[in-house]
Amino acid sequence: MKFTNTKTFMCRAGIDHWGNSVEINTFESHDAEISAMVFGSAWINNAIVNGRSNNTNTAFGTTQGFQFYDTWTQSIVSNTQFRNFIDNGKGNTYDNNKVFVALTYSDTFKPQGISAVNNITYQNVDRSLYIAHPTQDTGSSRYFNYVDYSGSSVGRNYPVLVGSHSPFWKLDDDCVFEDIWNVWVCKYNVTGRYVANLNFGIPGVIYYDGQPYNNKLGNCSLFGDFDDFRGAPVTHSAGITGATGTNWYMYLNDGAPVKFSIGTYIIPLGSNVIFAMRYPAGTTFNGTCTLNYSSYKKALTAVSSFADLKKGDGLQYFFDNKHLYLKLVDNSVKATDYFGRGGARVYDVNNNFAYSITSSCASSDKTWCDTPVSDLKPAFW
Repeated sequence: MKFTNTKTFMCRAGIDHWGNSVEINTFESHDAEISAMVFGSAWINNAIVNGRSNNTNTAFGTTQGFQFYDTWTQSIVSNTQFRNFIDNGKGNTYDNNKVFVALTYSDTFKPQGISAVNNITYQNVDRSLYIAHPTQDTGSSRYFNYVDYSGSSVGRNYPVLVGSHSPFWKLDDDCVFEDIWNVWVCKYNVTGRYVANLNFGIPGVIYYDGQPYNNKLGNCSLFGDFDDFRGAPVTHSAGITGATGTNWYMYLNDGAPVKFSIGTYIIPLGSNVIFAMRYPAGTTFNGTCTLNYSSYKKALTAVSSFADLKKGDGLQYFFDNKHLYLKLVDNSVKATDYFGRGGARVYDVNNNFAYSITSSCASSDKTWCDTPVSDLKPAFW
């Protein structure tokens, strides 16, 4: 559906669209509680969002420019000016008049790489009101992110990746933590850097809508040539979002799983994530890659060095008797698909390509290896 030359005022939601696809072009919203609520693949372009006009009869106490949804949508806002968002003194909360707002209440519904903006301008909007990301102890809060292809929404003049408060979004030492919004801001125009989403699962332990909610099972953290902790808790509910071109180390408090799977929901073609997990010395592995809805099935082969793993095509593994290493890719034809509008793009979330790993370790409960493993930073990157 397409909306063109549309003006709304004094609405709870200026445009409210729950369909699969919507384009809103040349749009004005004045004195609304929120300018628009859109789902599916949605594009808002060439818009003016006026938080407060001179109309003294406005009905709403708080206004929001645009709220990024928390899962399985694709939202792009481009060539849009936000005007007259006035600080009401309620800080970095949903109760203040904020422009871009995170949806952070759930541990089941976690954002993949589903949001992007380009060419955003502000008029009479204090910098503190650009983003609302109130911290909550949920997956949707930890994995909040969006890509700004111009950097304009956060006052930069180059493409950036905006990630939540979690240090998992401190992708390199050039990233800046913006206290005023409670988010990390990193350069996006770095070779091989895209938003990545992995569907990591352990049978009966980590799965979709896994419960109890927010029960901490361990951590998934970045590893490399740095010493500070850059990670986020792992819970029963599947889904981890970060960036390609980085190294992810998962340590679980109960030890090494006998079996696990990883769906590479977003790893754009040509990029990868290096994934590592602790295992007892002497463990052997049987791994496969499959392509859903097809007969494709490839066995993973062992390589003798980390360098060989990095040079491989994603169908190898390396074990140094401490950590199992995988180079995660998406070799499906869907890895190039994206929704693009207004100079921005959002890559498709797809569940086509998946890794399955079974280890040889002795296990009394058939879920965890009997031999305990300590939390040890990987030695290769």
